[in-house]
Amino acid sequence: MKKRTIPIIATVIFILLLASVATNVAADETTSVLVNPANVESDACDTVSIMIETDDPQGIGSATMTLVYDPTVVDYNGKVADGDLGGVTINENPVGTLTMVAATGASPGPTGTVKFVELEFCPVGDPGECSDLDLTVTELTDGTIGNPQVIVPDSVTDGEFCILNGAVIVCGDVAPYPDGDGMIGMGDVTHLLNHVGYPAGYPVEERTGDVNCDGRIDMGDVILLLNRVGDPAKYPLGCCEE
Repeated sequence: MKKRTIPIIATVIFILLLASVATNVAADETTSVLVNPANVESDACDTVSIMIETDDPQGIGSATMTLVYDPTVVDYNGKVADGDLGGVTINENPVGTLTMVAATGASPGPTGTVKFVELEFCPVGDPGECSDLDLTVTELTDGTIGNPQVIVPDSVTDGEFCILNGAVIVCGDVAPYPDGDGMIGMGDVTHLLNHVGYPAGYPVEERTGDVNCDGRIDMGDVILLLNRVGDPAKYPLGCCEE
């Protein structure tokens, strides 16, 4: 009986060593989630991206996050572009809280610097006001097929949008005249269309209405603005948005 003691002890030690090695390998994998850039200072609409930095060998399989902002200071103007996980579904409820979900069918998923989504915000508050962009990761999983593993981020970095001193000029923000409302929507498209037909009854500032920057306001501007509302990433508004 005593002769069996040494092999048993050796086996236990070997198992403990394997567990220690596995723990050390897992500990070396890091994942961070951040708003980029962390600080936006602008007097016009600007974009931020949500990024995931990871060295997990299985990459990122899916992500669910929320972003909370102050709607009295900035307005969410839409998704500019999806990221490396594919299409991102965004639901805003209540106003000021964005819930974002995306999943990739690839295995392993994207790794390294992973772009989740790009968003546009427009200032609606007073110069000097700031809104936090509070980011929360609800769930993050890796790209393991059939049995995705939950990833707990090592860090989550929020962002901030501050309104610069000076007039807020948003390209395409033609209604209500003359100052607009700080964002672009179908109300602006309708006002611009009416302006083309009846300029005196529906005045427009050229700096915001000439969205294709050809020196005049006509149906070309109306069509471009309509397309911009439907797909901001595909239809930028020319020189007045630069």
